[in-house]
Amino acid sequence: MKPFLIFFFLLIITVSCNSGKSDREDISGKPQQLLSEEKMADVITDIRLTEAAISQLTSAGAESPEVVADFYYRKLFEKHQITSEILRENLDYYSKDPQIMHEILAQVVNNLTEVHTEVSTQK
Repeated sequence: MKPFLIFFFLLIITVSCNSGKSDREDISGKPQQLLSEEKMADVITDIRLTEAAISQLTSAGAESPEVVADFYYRKLFEKHQITSEILRENLDYYSKDPQIMHEILAQVVNNLTEVHTEVSTQK
């Protein structure tokens, strides 16, 4: 749970440090492949789940963290049909507007809560 909190703390700091506009139309530097806010929330949700899986596998003595991370992130990018560059550009873009980023992260929290509930009820 600690890495989860660290991730969101770092995202909040990143968002807070940007001098973004509050109007969505005022955001400049739009990426060539702009992901919707919903898609960004889905991608970030999957990133958190991927990081949790990597952490579990590497702590259980599976292959090296780099090998596991490379495999899982390749699958994540294939699933969402994006590259790490597209993800970075979209994170930079959305981070320019704290309100939008807050909405995206709120959806991520909701998504992760739903996953947690589903997993908890299956036990």
